[in-house]
Amino acid sequence: MATFCFGQNVAVIDGFSDKYYAIVNIKPEEENEVFKKGIVSIISKSDKKEIIIIESDELTFDLNENGNIETNIIEYPYGKQSIIICQDFNFDGINDLAVMDGYLSCYHGPSFQIYLDTPNGLQYSQDFTELAHNYCGMFDVDYEKQLIYTMTKSGCCWHRFSTFKVINDTPQLILSEEQDTRTYPYSITTTTEYNNGLETEFVEKIIDLDDEQIDIILSFDLINSEKKVILFTYIDNLLNYALIKSDMDVEFSFPTEMEYTNRDFIMDSTKNQLIFSNQNTVCQIYEQRNRNNTISKIGIKISINGKKYHLKGYINSIKGTLENINKIPLGNVVFK
Repeated sequence: MATFCFGQNVAVIDGFSDKYYAIVNIKPEEENEVFKKGIVSIISKSDKKEIIIIESDELTFDLNENGNIETNIIEYPYGKQSIIICQDFNFDGINDLAVMDGYLSCYHGPSFQIYLDTPNGLQYSQDFTELAHNYCGMFDVDYEKQLIYTMTKSGCCWHRFSTFKVINDTPQLILSEEQDTRTYPYSITTTTEYNNGLETEFVEKIIDLDDEQIDIILSFDLINSEKKVILFTYIDNLLNYALIKSDMDVEFSFPTEMEYTNRDFIMDSTKNQLIFSNQNTVCQIYEQRNRNNTISKIGIKISINGKKYHLKGYINSIKGTLENINKIPLGNVVFK
């Protein structure tokens, strides 16, 4: 535990390292502010030389119940992060230093200057510093797997989690995962792997049919397939189509960009079929009824560049009906 004392707005921090201690000089008028203007100096214990000087407009630190300042605190990704962190960042068995230089990371989060401890002393690392600036707060270090993790975000609904491997004292990006829920009711995860200059991307689009705000107008399972066709509304009075797999992975959805127009779908009530098109693809969802007015056939006919496909549905899997489209005011459906 580091010791802490004030003397004319000067804090002396010791105990976080066998090699170094720190002095924090706060401007008098900033002493009672949450974010304080000041200077952090790292001093060598062996010769008392000042080897690092960082000036900042925003410094923060907390004292524990014993009046000692806390160091080496990283609550990843949103929690408390102390003004000085002394840990091994490059997995060489020697503790390095992260020194807070303000709140310059995402969403006004804490940021740090990173110094690797080498046989020649502390050396500033631009690459590690960028990790502690360009994401949300300080990065997380996994000593068991010898990997480094970062996170950044945009609002509540977009996050990126990145994984780095340290090669020659430099963090190298090996995996990135973007989670995007801005296109409700879909959740899109894009995973990119980086290997020897090559990028491999995987995209997974998931829908949660248990969402109470989804109102299914029609759904049915496809014969000889583990796929399901659904027509639904979500919150608003706009129609959506999705072809989903058994694991709720969305193979195709329409409208594709959630940019609705008043002609996304055409409902042909005389033939009891719903028509929509996307670039070179035309889809027709149909129902056929018998004399008892019960559905006898259901499916979807697809034409892609002139090639035609007929996907038939299981009658006993049907929930809802196309006739419901005539009963609901849908802003992106026109009638024929």
